Amino acid sequence: MSFQRSAGSGKQKIDGFHVGEVEVHPGQTLKVDGFVYGDIKIHAGASVRIDGFVLGNIINLGGDFHINGFVLGRKIQARTEDDGLRVINPSKALAKTQAKLPAMLARLIERK
Repeated sequence: MSFQRSAGSGKQKIDGFHVGEVEVHPGQTLKVDGFVYGDIKIHAGASVRIDGFVLGNIINLGGDFHINGFVLGRKIQARTEDDGLRVINPSKALAKTQAKLPAMLARLIERK
């Protein structure tokens, strides 16, 4: 879901349940009081406040981000001095799963 860039849609609020990616563009404000199952991408100049639950990654490309709730996923922060993205809270469980993934795929390909 990508919020429209019109003047009337500067503030958005999710107080129910949303499935899918949420993208917040510059000049927009998003408040999450419910559940978001998917990634939230925050562009520079955007503002996001989370008082609910996010089951996915937070990709911050320079926007304003406040958390009062729970995020089950990674917080990926863009630094102005870098050209890339940096993972703020790497999870060992996610790293182990990602390390096993190529071997699992190779076994599946060999079987077929």
